[in-house]
Amino acid sequence: MASIKQLPLPDRDKGIELSLPTKGSTNWAEDFENYFAIAIRDHDHSGDGRGAEISAVVLGVGTMQNVDIVGKDILQASTVPVRVDSLSDTFKVGAGESLIIEYTLTGETGPNLTPESRAGTVRMTAFYDTGTLVYRISDEFVGSDLTVDFVVPDVSSANAGQLCYLNLVNINYKMKYFIRKVRLG
Repeated sequence: MASIKQLPLPDRDKGIELSLPTKGSTNWAEDFENYFAIAIRDHDHSGDGRGAEISAVVLGVGTMQNVDIVGKDILQASTVPVRVDSLSDTFKVGAGESLIIEYTLTGETGPNLTPESRAGTVRMTAFYDTGTLVYRISDEFVGSDLTVDFVVPDVSSANAGQLCYLNLVNINYKMKYFIRKVRLG
């Protein structure tokens, strides 16, 4: 076993306990793995030496925001955009803002109600282009190509800047998500 030292207190105050082999130690690979690499791999921000607890309450304004942990239901079939959140502006993006929404969608499809799901990231951005407010959206996902498409209606719509969906068939989906709101510029 190599001789090891704990990191200085200012580094340990960040909530994760790490140790490194001392300079000149031999046979240090196992200690490096056990006291440094595995500690980083296993940290989960639960406190007690496994990383400082993180709460949405202490995150800085305009950095990350955990908006909902329960989720939303996407119920109705619609060929016109329907707001994901019809009661608030949770999914609204304004000029100079971006939203990054990490989500999962689950539902049962087909004649045998086969469970299907997808996980993805929606990016929404609003910016001015030659004096006109423009919205852009992208949706990258893995899993089943479900019948739900996300859209952001333009400024002529009552739902301008809101995340909306088109559900091409009458299948109910459950959406769980985490939002990061970013201010541009």
